[in-house]
Amino acid sequence: MKTFRLFILLATLLSTVTLSLTLLSTQAEAQMASSQFRMKFIMNRRTNMLKQQEFLVKQSKDIMPGEIESMINDALSPDKTFEERMYFLDNANAMATMYKHEFGDDSFLAKIQTIQTMELSKQEAEAIEQSRWFDYEGLRGSILMKEHLPQMEEKGQNAVVYPHWLHQIFFTCKTCHADNMSMKKGSNDFSHSEFKEGKQCGACHNAKISFDSEDPARCDSCHIREPQLVQRYAAIDHEAVKATALRVSSVWDPDKLEEGVMPLDATGAVDWLKLETIGASKPSPSILPEAASEALRDTFIVFRVKSEEPFNDVLFSHKVHTTRVNCGTCHANNRIFKPELGSNKLSMAEMATGTQCGTCHGKVSFPLTNCQRCHSLKPGATPKGALVAAPATAK
Repeated sequence: MKTFRLFILLATLLSTVTLSLTLLSTQAEAQMASSQFRMKFIMNRRTNMLKQQEFLVKQSKDIMPGEIESMINDALSPDKTFEERMYFLDNANAMATMYKHEFGDDSFLAKIQTIQTMELSKQEAEAIEQSRWFDYEGLRGSILMKEHLPQMEEKGQNAVVYPHWLHQIFFTCKTCHADNMSMKKGSNDFSHSEFKEGKQCGACHNAKISFDSEDPARCDSCHIREPQLVQRYAAIDHEAVKATALRVSSVWDPDKLEEGVMPLDATGAVDWLKLETIGASKPSPSILPEAASEALRDTFIVFRVKSEEPFNDVLFSHKVHTTRVNCGTCHANNRIFKPELGSNKLSMAEMATGTQCGTCHGKVSFPLTNCQRCHSLKPGATPKGALVAAPATAK
């Protein structure tokens, strides 16, 4: 059984990598040319423009070594996920292959293939380590927190299994991530000393809002010992969730659910927007009922898709997003997007690396592969009152 589950995990991993791959310098002038080359190379590759690709490579002999090295460096950046690393390495491999074909130099290709082999080996080891948690890790937004695993094991405890999806029932993203915790996975150094001061998890787990994080009898509530003990979508305790929701001024009405089951989208993730639309859920924006909440921005933005692309245009709802996060989450100091209309050139290739919309989508929100969720507007249409971003969205 364990061998079968590991096989399924590795097969899923390979599928994820393959899917991710489909989505997607000395002078300032040379750096700009290199950047333009990368974009054109990836675009030509994605659209099978073979003649254009061959012409591009033949014209770019001088900048290709720097561009290949840049792709390798991006792949090895410590903040990259496995999928993101393989995305960069795959494109670097394609560049190096064409560089060898056109110019007879295979030094880059050997280097990249060695790195790819190492990354796959590391990921296989990680897959073996986490194989018994395979089913749980499939729940979008769920996190296995093991940064302090040696210290936990000294106390006879397992890693923390955090059900992000369960907390999303009670609170919007801004409740925790506006001030208390960073959204970036792995950037919060969780500790019980912080909890005792009412920070991090201790903001709620204080025996008032939720169970006390310092209660020895509740250790196994977070430090899960067996995968079968992890709560799943289908096994949710509606009465317990409803009682907690009432206590934190949110809403959970299981009677609004069809056959008592949480709605899932085409990718198997919880459809949070549908939950709210049918009136089954209304998460709270704060752990304090009297706390003032930032006003919602009720505007729509149309992002035009280039005419040669076989997709609808994108209709972006600010209200849907500001219900969950504050404006500064995306726009403070141009963190993810510049606030000026038309100043962001969106690209699926960029999103696939975990930037732009990919900062959340594919991690705690529905994945980029669920195309229709965003590309829902008939090409050229403009709903009344909607803003239109320019230039056109890059694909």
